[in-house]
Amino acid sequence: MGKAGSFSTTGFRQLDRKLTRLANATPRRKVDGVLRVAANVVATEQRRLIPVDTGRHRRTITVTNSPGFVLDGMGPRDVSIFIGPRRGGAGSTMHLLEWGTSHSAPQPFARPAVDAKGAEAIGIVAAGLAALVREAAQ
Repeated sequence: MGKAGSFSTTGFRQLDRKLTRLANATPRRKVDGVLRVAANVVATEQRRLIPVDTGRHRRTITVTNSPGFVLDGMGPRDVSIFIGPRRGGAGSTMHLLEWGTSHSAPQPFARPAVDAKGAEAIGIVAAGLAALVREAAQ
């Protein structure tokens, strides 16, 4: 059998306080702004790829931080952005274009837009958040 041992750590309380101060020093509106810039890259690609008959589906693609859009585990300071159709109207049928129905073939536009522009959007988020961290650290 191995010998039991013990160890101790220090500094985690201080680190937690510093990270909390950093989060509090970065206004949500600035984080939201960074996410919106990145999300608009994907939304623009969705608008380019969506099949156009009347154009009403294209016009309904939006970027929002709707308070009703909350993921499990999100805290009160977390920020989320939604890319996709506005509620109601033409937006309520866009999933039928993306995935198809028993009467019509799929015409995907949302997933291909993420595949094409996702890396660019992530790069925008990473650079934008790094700039906010540098700004808050000064």
